[in-house]
Amino acid sequence: AVTKGKEELQAVTKGKEDALASAHCAAICEQVQATANFSEDAISRVCAREVSSSSSSSSASSSRCDFLAEALSLAATHADFEASRFCSNMAEARFCSETMDRLLESNPVADLAFGECMRAKAQNEEYCKKFRGMVAMGVESEDLDTLRTCYILQAYAAEVNGTTPAAANAAAAAAEQPPPP
Repeated sequence: AVTKGKEELQAVTKGKEDALASAHCAAICEQVQATANFSEDAISRVCAREVSSSSSSSSASSSRCDFLAEALSLAATHADFEASRFCSNMAEARFCSETMDRLLESNPVADLAFGECMRAKAQNEEYCKKFRGMVAMGVESEDLDTLRTCYILQAYAAEVNGTTPAAANAAAAAAEQPPPP
């Protein structure tokens, strides 16, 4: 079910090339590393140039470039920075964010918000009807920043699980070794 959902979302997002697309992200990382200027402003400019020809929505691209610049400026200064891992985390965060946005904008979530307001009995029904669109409005206005949340979860998942990227790689290599005789 997860694979099918991911394939469906990839079909929906196909053609929506932005800064978080793997090819753009890799090119941006390469250009930033070549200049060794890791400031958010410099990265934002590189990002804007990279996606300008293929972007259909300048405000969406701009906000994604801003986020990529913020994340890359922090990540690139770490000794264990790997552009491929960074871009993989960005791609996964993009998928997660778009999935969460669809969920949060759905009718069931709107109904849950309305129902919770009504169960609280603190307000009347007219007031609670506002809750039906509140979450969706938060997603649309980017006040509910699912991209940032998903990136943090993706990038730091190994640390939360008690492993570092190096430890995870060592564990994977050890798992591939045949058992001792």
